[in-house]
Parts: sequence; structure tokens; C-alpha cells
Amino acid sequence: MTHGPQGERRAVIYLHGRCGDPHAFHAWDQAVAQRATVISIQGDVPCEGSQRTTWSRSASGLDRRISRALTAVSAERGAPLDETSLTVVGYSLGASRAEDLTRAFPGRYPRAILVAGPVAPEVGSFTGGGAVVVVAGALDRRAHLQEGAAALIAAGVVASYLILPGAAHGAYGPEGERVMGEAFSWVFERVPSLARSP
Repeated sequence: MTHGPQGERRAVIYLHGRCGDPHAFHAWDQAVAQRATVISIQGDVPCEGSQRTTWSRSASGLDRRISRALTAVSAERGAPLDETSLTVVGYSLGASRAEDLTRAFPGRYPRAILVAGPVAPEVGSFTGGGAVVVVAGALDRRAHLQEGAAALIAAGVVASYLILPGAAHGAYGPEGERVMGEAFSWVFERVPSLARSP
């Protein structure tokens, strides 16, 4: 977790990849630290032979776990985070789970940043409005993500596509903080949220 400034109520939810590193968001957290609190959620399925985890397919179960995490972090901060308009960032399989959340709860997750997803995002996942950034590593498979982002834009979804220079799968590369900072600025501008305490 990375705390934002005390007066900031905005929260970013991070979902790691399959058996991935739940701390990988530290590659870019300073790009958003003055604008939001970042909370990393661990998968709910153990990876065989590892202490890491992966994800089940239950969007409602994941949403409940996110609610509990927001409550706990709000208590730790001594001030409530905004639980009604969240930004979700997913890496690889985490991107698929992030897309599940936007499809199931579009009002609660109106901003999504999908990084290195295993499959192209589906237009139907974003019909509830909001904004989505599709991000691909320059050294990773990316044709499906570029095509998926183009399909979203063609369908009228508020979407953008960014590349992480020098990034293979499982990494954000040497310019991860800059690129992710651009992604956050883009979604925050297009879908404003309650950012400061009253």
C-alpha cells in the first residue's frame, strides 16, 4: 500500500498477475502518490509450490474483499477513502479481473488501467461508461491489446492505448512511472472523482 496525502480520498486498487508480485505497483506508485492511496489486493487462490496467489473468477467476491480493504485502510488513515468511485489497475490476469469488475460494477469502477492483459478487452465490459487505458509492454505480446483498444475506441468507449518502453511481460520497464503517470492523468481527467475531504 502507498498512502496518498491525508486530505485525498481517492483510492486506486491494484490487482497483480497470476502468481505475480503484489508489490509490483511500487514501480509506479510515486506517479500517483500525490493524488490517491494505492491498495494492492492479493489473489484468493494459492499458487502451487509458492507463497504467491492467483485469482478466482468471482467479481462479487473480489468486490467484497476490496470493500474490506478500503474500510481497513480508511481506519488506519483516520479518514474515509472514497469507496464509490474507484480506479482499478490490473496486470496480466489481474487485468482480466479488473475488467470483470468494470463489467459487473460499472458505477463503482469507472476508471480502469489494464496492463499486459492475456486477451483483448471486450467492448461489452465498458458499456457502463467510464474510461479505460490499455497498456502493453514493448517487449511483450501486444498486437491483441492494440487491436482491442482500437475496437473499444471504434465502439465509442472512452479508451486509450499506451506502450511501456523496454518492458517484457511481468515488468513495467524503465519508463513505467512516466507511462503509468500518463495513464492516471488521462483517466482522472476524463472521469473526475471525489478527490479531497469536505
